[in-house]
Amino acid sequence: MSCEDQWLYFSEKICQDSSLTGGKGSSLGKLTELSKDFQNFIVPNGVVITTVAYNLCLQEKVMKLISRLKKVLSKTKIEETKEADQRVMDETQQCFFRSSSTGEDTEQMSAAGQMDTYLGVSLDEIIHAIKKCWASQFSYIAVQYKRQNGQEINSPMAVVVQEMVSCDVAGVLFTCDPLTGNPTSMIITANYGLGESVVSGSEEPDTIEIQRQEDGTLDIKNTIIGSKSHRIILKDEGGTVVEEVSDHKKQVCCLSDTMALRLAQLAVKVSP
Repeated sequence: MSCEDQWLYFSEKICQDSSLTGGKGSSLGKLTELSKDFQNFIVPNGVVITTVAYNLCLQEKVMKLISRLKKVLSKTKIEETKEADQRVMDETQQCFFRSSSTGEDTEQMSAAGQMDTYLGVSLDEIIHAIKKCWASQFSYIAVQYKRQNGQEINSPMAVVVQEMVSCDVAGVLFTCDPLTGNPTSMIITANYGLGESVVSGSEEPDTIEIQRQEDGTLDIKNTIIGSKSHRIILKDEGGTVVEEVSDHKKQVCCLSDTMALRLAQLAVKVSP
């Protein structure tokens, strides 16, 4: 691989190679291409710091600590494991620079929440945030998750760096029911503000179930109003802040039926 492969724009075709850009990075590459074809949605600009950059960053001292961590894991001593995890994380953050790894978000497993995410990062702090993302795959929780799913402890890791959008509502849309796998049922979970409160599980979001009919039409089958006590928003000076949601907004769905159906129709197009 050349030095040019250390970071890639979403718009570059090679960005869709998950071995270079991980699960989320490659998906953003595909969505960026589809957005140009459909011209009815926009993917905020960004780049992926690739697995090539990650491998170049790993210094001999880090590799030795990773080897020691693997030996400690065989002893299954929690405190010793946590200490070894922290040493690898600390050393990775000290690496000289030249959240998605190549093994996450496959059909077999989803690693949502296992790698750290940093929101509202200023230009001056991006490199430091990237190194903290790399280091997060050696946290105790992430390491145990990998062990349970038979993954390598040290997975080549890519990091997504994307323009932040100050949104009114954000969330997650599943094109089939995540609990039952039913392909005729689509699920949207959403909250006011940034999507972090939804994916982190810090707030109870609204849940909208959309039914796919045999003729291809979509109907809202059920709506569950979540408590939505707080929302996360961007600060003007960078970073984020948590705000309380007003009583009125707590009692109504954060997404209108029209917007929910529009999102579902778009999801069917990009992921039939």
